[in-house]
Amino acid sequence: MKVHSKQITIYIILASLTLIFPLLFAFRGFPEIYFGSDFGLTKLLRYLALVMSLLCLIIINFRVKNELFLYSFSVTTLLILNYMLSDYASLKWLFNWVACIVIFTSVGSVIARFNDFEMERFDYFFKKIILFLIATLTLLVLGVWLDNIDNLISFTLNSHYNGSIALLTSGFGVHKQPLGIFLGIVILWSLMSWKNLNYLEKSLIFSLLIMLMPMIIGIRTLYLGLGLLGFLLVIYKNKLRVALGFFSLPFILIFLFFYQNDVLVFIHDYYNRWPSLLAAFDVLMDSPYGIGNGGYSIYVENNNNWLLAEYGSEAMNKKGLFWLAPESDLVFFIASWGYFSVFFFGFFAVLTSRALYCLRHKKLKLLPVERVFLAFTVTLIFMGISQDNAGGLTWWIYLGVTVGILLRHKHVRYYIPDKA
Repeated sequence: MKVHSKQITIYIILASLTLIFPLLFAFRGFPEIYFGSDFGLTKLLRYLALVMSLLCLIIINFRVKNELFLYSFSVTTLLILNYMLSDYASLKWLFNWVACIVIFTSVGSVIARFNDFEMERFDYFFKKIILFLIATLTLLVLGVWLDNIDNLISFTLNSHYNGSIALLTSGFGVHKQPLGIFLGIVILWSLMSWKNLNYLEKSLIFSLLIMLMPMIIGIRTLYLGLGLLGFLLVIYKNKLRVALGFFSLPFILIFLFFYQNDVLVFIHDYYNRWPSLLAAFDVLMDSPYGIGNGGYSIYVENNNNWLLAEYGSEAMNKKGLFWLAPESDLVFFIASWGYFSVFFFGFFAVLTSRALYCLRHKKLKLLPVERVFLAFTVTLIFMGISQDNAGGLTWWIYLGVTVGILLRHKHVRYYIPDKA
């Protein structure tokens, strides 16, 4: 195989993993609706992703960056310890995570080894693929809306945004959470590439976002993640703002201390993951090493009555069921990993800080695709406040490509903001 053919293969694999697969995850209910089959699309995509990642490793002759090897070895070690020391850890989850670690290592190594010319070619390839997917999704959504125009208007006027999402679910088996992830990629790519797009491309993106607006409003985790990303990018703009941010932190902590009861009431009323988070901290006290990766739902099912009595919300008690899913990466890591979760939270903090710095570094000429990868990974981490993305294939892929980009630019000094 010629070098050129190898590079094209890598571009196709990376575009599939970072764009096509996230969109296909959103349509995972499609086989059941149209073929009456419970065909495991998600499982198939995981197998394909692993095969593609192994092919990438073969193409680059298994030349893995030392930093990526260290990250992968550390997580694998924690994974084994978590399985050995916890009561509910799943062997299936252990193997799934090991496979995802291989994918993480592969995509990160490939991106890290791109030279500027190769990254420019991939940026062009990425642009063509995402525009094709946007056009395809626009036509699908338009067809559903035209067939259900009365319901769409009714749902929108009555702020019943989940009803709009249900129309796409019944039409094409679309799931809200993975669609929000794909739309986050589209929105960030549009922002990063806007000045380089022509009129037709801008019109296509604008059309899709307008048609999906009734649905986007209902995906709260999406604009939570994008909002926090935007806020931190503003803070990271120059030294003065960073200084003000650090200077304000003690006063914010003092405010939270004196008004903690009011703050807790506010959180309880508006953050419906709060009962699960309280339960996770209780689990941490009883199980320092966590209940085990993949064991959360089993633990909740076995302790449902006690969890309801201690932490159940009004909605939970009404159904007589404590939510089986963590519905938050915070809950997932604290409950499943115990004190091992400190490693992950520390990694996310460093990754976020470094990614924001690169996005704000004026002398660092990042291509749109690099900016999208960095920005979306930070958004995905923030979305984890109220959504359980951790351990998913897309989550691992974007962590990998982001680490790869940061390794490409590791010569850049750590955070020293531009002058005010």
